[in-house]
Amino acid sequence: EQGGLVVAWTSPPTALGQTVAYLGLPFGWHGDPLPVTRGIGMGVLAILLVWLWFRARHREPLWHAALALTATVALAPLFHPWYWTWPLAVLAATSRQRINWFAAITVVSAFLVLPDGTGLPRYTKTVGAPLMTLLVIVVAVRLVRSARATRQPVAATVGTD
Repeated sequence: EQGGLVVAWTSPPTALGQTVAYLGLPFGWHGDPLPVTRGIGMGVLAILLVWLWFRARHREPLWHAALALTATVALAPLFHPWYWTWPLAVLAATSRQRINWFAAITVVSAFLVLPDGTGLPRYTKTVGAPLMTLLVIVVAVRLVRSARATRQPVAATVGTD
């Protein structure tokens, strides 16, 4: 397959596009949202990489490099399951946090490749894309809540002066 023809729900931006297309079908919409969702993914990746670069300048550059590689794999428009092994190697070199959760993702992803070399995601699009979209929503909500939780104590102490 050529790069532009690979459509696998294992790429979160691609899964979002597939899900939007599936949701539009009952309403008679037959558009192709993939270029838009993939473009948004690349824009988010660019912003995230700049943010991580600024943070890495002052503390834990290897950890931030691992996060940058993880974000690059996760937000890439094209994805093959073995791509998760790349950030796993860098994450393993850091001592900042336990990476058991990421190792589990990598192992599960390895089983998405069938013995003949084809990918299981090719045959599970209608189920996989909405599930990946749900996972993206859950992760985004958790990240927003986590960011708000870390900022609230700072805001509370500012008001007490």
